[in-house]
Amino acid sequence: MNNTATWWNRITERLGVKLPVPVYEAWIKNLSPFCVQDDVFLIEAKNKSHQKIVNGKYLTDIIKAAKEVRCPYGSFTVITPDERSLYKAEDEINNEYDGGSGSGTAVADNCTFNKAYTFDSFVVGGCNQYAAAAAKAVAENPGGAYNPLFIYGGVGLGKTHIMHAIGSYIKANNPSFKVHYVTSESFTNELIYALMNNGTRSDLMQKFNEKYRNLDVLLIDDVQFLAGKASTQESLFHIFNELYNNNKQIILSSDRNLADTSDIEERLISRFNWGLVADIQPPNLETRIAILQKKAYEHKFNLDISVIEYIAEKNSTNIRMLESMLQNVVFYIQLNNGSTDKGSQLALAKEALRDCRTDDNDKVTMDSIISAVCKYYEVSTENILGKQRLKEYVTPRQVAMYLICDMLPFIPLSAIGKKFSGRDHATVIHARDKIAEMYNTNETIKKSVVDISNSILKK
Repeated sequence: MNNTATWWNRITERLGVKLPVPVYEAWIKNLSPFCVQDDVFLIEAKNKSHQKIVNGKYLTDIIKAAKEVRCPYGSFTVITPDERSLYKAEDEINNEYDGGSGSGTAVADNCTFNKAYTFDSFVVGGCNQYAAAAAKAVAENPGGAYNPLFIYGGVGLGKTHIMHAIGSYIKANNPSFKVHYVTSESFTNELIYALMNNGTRSDLMQKFNEKYRNLDVLLIDDVQFLAGKASTQESLFHIFNELYNNNKQIILSSDRNLADTSDIEERLISRFNWGLVADIQPPNLETRIAILQKKAYEHKFNLDISVIEYIAEKNSTNIRMLESMLQNVVFYIQLNNGSTDKGSQLALAKEALRDCRTDDNDKVTMDSIISAVCKYYEVSTENILGKQRLKEYVTPRQVAMYLICDMLPFIPLSAIGKKFSGRDHATVIHARDKIAEMYNTNETIKKSVVDISNSILKK
């Protein structure tokens, strides 16, 4: 089973728990994974009608489920069988490697970038202006002062957009440069393939190293997924040194500051911090409105400002979710004869987003998460927050820490530790990573995390 199918199985398994059975059977079960291209997960619907319904009603659920199973791909596009020819299937992309031999390791730069992700289409505000300025400076002078560039921020805040913008800009202005964008997951898979098959193809590791060590620009997205992967970290360490010593540009992104990540070697974290570190914060209301206005204009959506403001107030932490809400609203308005009347549009927008949780009315907090965990495990708040190390308290305590890290990613680890009787951030990291690992191997823990998450989100 290929990597795309594996992730899709995990996502649909999650959706089967979250969605009503009739909905799952009618709209999700008949979707199939097609491929990943430009770091966008392509899903194939049966026909145009199926595509419209999924885009309008269930794409947000798919994105949420992907996040919950820690899928490395955060962007999803639904295509129809007629649109297959517009994209390269996964096996076709793999066959480009090694001159079409299907080895899985590319010997030259085959990277393309999402044309929609440019500096011009990136809305700059107080939350991201430092990262945007740093990205533009690197794009204009690759291998210069800001090397490496490390960008971190929560899910859906525009890190991948900036990465693609940098790559596109450098490639357009330096056609001879070898520029390559890869997710840490894909990088790991390439390395594993080379290692596993090096016995029958003794040149595979050589070709893998040649590919990455001969680049002019390397962009690696979501490096937090390198945690615990010793061989991948070892390989990247040597590639990093080779590129850096030859003044080649390295750009990295993560959903958190790597100081808050265990199981990544200190020597690698140190190198990631050699250059410039820039964070992206959640956008304020004005920036969210500007983003939605720009997206509406790009897609020729004729929406009243009251509708834009209503959508902007629904979510304050995830730009990708805002864009999904915008699509849902536009689709719903179009289904209802495309009204341009201000009052009608706003009423339809509220109807389209009636099931979306708002930040203000249903805010998730550390206390609400701890309360839900206590209720599920039937233990007291004092015992979870306290220092007793009895087994019946340790697991709920670690699950609570994991859920807080997962659902409230912008709370500092030190603040979480302080909440739990003054524990340090290393204890929080240990709890988070232990439950994350058990989620994939222990069905009891997985069910507990899913059930508690659902109770918190009231799904």
